[in-house]
Amino acid sequence: MPKSKDFRRIVIISIILFIICVLGLFIILEYNLANMSRDVTKQNVAIVGAVLSKHPELEEEVVKTVTKEISDEEINLGKEVLDRYNYNDLVGHRNQIAMILTSTSMRNQLLILTSSLFAIGIGVYLYGMRQLSNKIERLYVASERVINGDFRVRLTEDGEGSISILNHQFNKMSNIIKKNYESLNSEKSFLKDTISDISHQLKTPLASLVMFNELMLDDEDMDPETRRAFLEKSKIQYERMEWLIINLLKIARIEAGAIEFKRDRVLVKDLIESSVKAVEAKLMQNSQRVAVIGDTDIELLCDFKWTEEAITNIIKNATEYAPLESDIVVRIQKNPTTSTITIKNTGPQIDPNEINYVFRRFYKSSSSMDSVGIGLNLTKSIVEGQGGVIAAQNVSDGVEFIITFMNSNYGIEKPSKRSKLKAGSN
Repeated sequence: MPKSKDFRRIVIISIILFIICVLGLFIILEYNLANMSRDVTKQNVAIVGAVLSKHPELEEEVVKTVTKEISDEEINLGKEVLDRYNYNDLVGHRNQIAMILTSTSMRNQLLILTSSLFAIGIGVYLYGMRQLSNKIERLYVASERVINGDFRVRLTEDGEGSISILNHQFNKMSNIIKKNYESLNSEKSFLKDTISDISHQLKTPLASLVMFNELMLDDEDMDPETRRAFLEKSKIQYERMEWLIINLLKIARIEAGAIEFKRDRVLVKDLIESSVKAVEAKLMQNSQRVAVIGDTDIELLCDFKWTEEAITNIIKNATEYAPLESDIVVRIQKNPTTSTITIKNTGPQIDPNEINYVFRRFYKSSSSMDSVGIGLNLTKSIVEGQGGVIAAQNVSDGVEFIITFMNSNYGIEKPSKRSKLKAGSN
């Protein structure tokens, strides 16, 4: 039987009506047969009365004819007599008194039964169509609400049949549309914020470049040394803009899920050496040194290029705040489930009221120098994008940054990707 509950209901009602019709016909037939039997009896009684009123002496023979089995001779004799009066098998039922009474009653009863059943059937059909129409109307109204952005609407799923299945599929579709709608709005907001951040951060270097160029254009007699100084400053601003744009785009790609991080086993020793080499010039300029404590032969499950960049940003940040001729300490630790890299620099602590904001994009602490708040935010995106955790804390003689990675894939989910770029690409 079809799954539709409404269809099954109509089929069941139709079967019930058919059974009622058959029972009704049987009852009408029995009732009219009984009536016809009474009419025939009356007719026989009338015949007996008529005969006996003239010939009382024939009572026994007449009564036997009515109450006992009739012989063939008597039937043939009766036919011969009645044929003379044109009363034979050719006489239609419309000329039979008993049949006239019975057939008229039966026709009326069948008409009433048929009309009643037809009316009930029409009523059931109209009721079923009305119920179905109401359900379709609710589905239509719900669709309109979803189209207009109202995703709170839910259709009943607790029944059975095609309509309930359709309601379930509608609710499922509504949830998918809602998620896509929210994702689209989130992407729009993200893009808007990113563009706003980039434009805001580029205003200062662009303004400086415009000013330097105008000064050099307006002053044709500017001495070579001054012009060279302006060109050097322009170069610095160009490099600043390039650095800002590159790193903002890296952050945007990571947060948009457009980067697929590798899951390679990487020696910590190689990561630290590569990161230190990237800031070697800054370390030499400040007469600073990076001291590594712990087993550097342990492995991390991460993407080498991106993790190297994250560690480089922290070490670079440390060189800016650590005193000259001081050590930046990198401590390596491993336990059964996680591996940790702690980077510590001596020097001023972070204001306790600000320590929770150091990874926020464009956040500049009250003690910051020339930072724009991009490096640590990029580091956080890289670490968390690989399922790791990063934190900052004050210690007695400085600040520590702690990076923690799981030792296996357990509990690490790869971020969803709309497009896959080469991992580790800059």
